[in-house]
Amino acid sequence: MVEPPVWIDHNAASERRVHLYFFWTSTCAHCQAARPFVEARPARHPWLVLHSRNLTTDPNAADAYVSMAESLGREASSVPLFLFCGQIEVGFDRPEKTGQALEEALQFCRESGGTALGEPAAGTRQAPGLDLTVLGTLAPDQLSLPVFTVVIAGLDAFNPCAFFVLLFLLSLLIHAGSRARMLFIGSVFLFFSGLIYLSVMAWETPPSMHSRKST
Repeated sequence: MVEPPVWIDHNAASERRVHLYFFWTSTCAHCQAARPFVEARPARHPWLVLHSRNLTTDPNAADAYVSMAESLGREASSVPLFLFCGQIEVGFDRPEKTGQALEEALQFCRESGGTALGEPAAGTRQAPGLDLTVLGTLAPDQLSLPVFTVVIAGLDAFNPCAFFVLLFLLSLLIHAGSRARMLFIGSVFLFFSGLIYLSVMAWETPPSMHSRKST
């Protein structure tokens, strides 16, 4: 049975300490980029207690990984994963961006006595709303994934670049001269558009943990 995590405690001098739970794998490139930064934080901040767990080699870490995420109402599916102050942060790109944001959140947690940055201590951090002006503010966590995908795809379609490419494609199809050529041009356009979008999403999205070891 996995024990509930400790977010805040005090040392012998009654000084407040923050516990950071860091889950990673040996094959995750983002994890390896995060490790030097994260594992150096306790030396920089003596009030920080780091629990670094390698899901690849530690069979007990997988159970803790799943249990802690579920206790906060989240699904354990990606690494690197950071849990602290009753909240979850996933992914890491570079120290100057994600690393700095993580460090600021940890410092805020310590100063506030267990409150996440802008959130109650017991809750998880909510995704920021999207200001759509005419439609109001859209909260991603209040929509199902299919609906949110359709909304974002619709918003992405209404931009000058998309319309220019669409008009260019239509002009090619009009002058193609045959349905076979129209089908070929349209297929090439759809293939490369999908390939580019997939490449961008794969590059930007933190790697998922496809499997886990259990005891």
